Amino acid sequence: MVVQATDLGEKLDEMQVFTKIEKIILLNAIIFYTVGIIGHLVPLMLPFMIKVTPYTIIIWGAIITIPALDQGGKRMVIWAGITYLATFLIEALGVATGAIFGPYAYGSTLGFQVLEVPLVIGFNWMLIILGITLEIKRKIHNPIHAALITAILVTFLDAIIEPVAMHHDYWNWLVPGIPVQNFIAWFIISFLFSFSLAPWVRVDQVKTRLPGVYILIQFTFFLTLRLALIVP
Repeated sequence: MVVQATDLGEKLDEMQVFTKIEKIILLNAIIFYTVGIIGHLVPLMLPFMIKVTPYTIIIWGAIITIPALDQGGKRMVIWAGITYLATFLIEALGVATGAIFGPYAYGSTLGFQVLEVPLVIGFNWMLIILGITLEIKRKIHNPIHAALITAILVTFLDAIIEPVAMHHDYWNWLVPGIPVQNFIAWFIISFLFSFSLAPWVRVDQVKTRLPGVYILIQFTFFLTLRLALIVP
């Protein structure tokens, strides 16, 4: 009976979605982004919020991503590095030609730039695709179906972000409105890198749910700010 009770306790521990450390991380992330929402809506605080935006992406992104990279092993790290570099170069080509997403230019909010593209952009691409892919793969094991759903969700997230990004000078479109090709590009890019994750990395080894929940926090953050732009 003691052995059975011990086994049951171990199974219950395995079923816990978050470790104590992860719960602390997520609680702090929720508090941080709640303050961020308030700061973006209070004119006096907005300049400071804009100033810390790139550091927020880097610091929180690292905190959220490192456990997944550690659990995924060397191949996960390689995938993340390739995804960062490739999406950064795609963005650089897009800015230079306007042929991928449409004609656009980055503002100063996202920080230091190379080839007129903020260095944090590739990191954000990687984090968003990773977080959503890991969550989808927990439910859908067909790699094509999982990549399709991931691409849809990533593209939907971009649609939510776009007005907020333009309002706060993340980037600006050089044509009226948001080109449809932007969303097509987001879908294709997200699909390709999401699809490449499953054959290359054993995603079942990645137990942490931090990336997926963090993307949900980001979604809530941008959705709230978007709604705030609509309401006078």
